[in-house]
Amino acid sequence: QWAALNGEPQVYSQAITEAQNVLKANFNQDDPQSKVLGQGLEALASKPVSVKTPDLAPTLSSVQAYLERRHAAGQPAEAQQGTSR
Repeated sequence: QWAALNGEPQVYSQAITEAQNVLKANFNQDDPQSKVLGQGLEALASKPVSVKTPDLAPTLSSVQAYLERRHAAGQPAEAQQGTSR
C-alpha cells in the first residue's frame, strides 16, 4: 500500500511478488480462494504504479499571500500595544 501511494514501482512489484511466493509456498493451489487471490495478485502485478502529483504552486502562492496580509494586518495592532505600556 505504501509503495502504491508513494509511486514506488520497484517496491510495489517486489511486494506483489513476495505475496505470490507466500501464496504458492503456503497455500493449496487447488483451493478456490487461493486461485482467486492468485488471480488478483496477477492483475495487480500487471498494473503500473504511478502518482501524478498536482501542481501546488498556485495554492502555495495564495497561502503565502494570505499569511503576508495577515502578518501585515497584525503589525500595527502589536505596535500600538507596545506603545501603550
